[in-house]
Amino acid sequence: MIRDSVRRRQALAYGKLHDGDLSCAIGCFFDDNKNLALKTTIVDEVAAYNDSIPAHVSPKTRKRRVLEWLNAKLRVMQGKTK
Repeated sequence: MIRDSVRRRQALAYGKLHDGDLSCAIGCFFDDNKNLALKTTIVDEVAAYNDSIPAHVSPKTRKRRVLEWLNAKLRVMQGKTK
């Protein structure tokens, strides 16, 4: 669901849940799912990856990199290696 929320956005914010019109990966999830919760370990892992991409990287590039990472994580969870 996080991946799907990120996919629907044009770009991602850095360092904040919401920054103007942008949201970070976790912010996107909560924007789309106001009444759902996530385990703190998932929030921490996704937020850490989102913000591991340096602040000077464009929000659109941040989205692309986060989506690549989320897709890789999903493949691992599904037992797929490629």
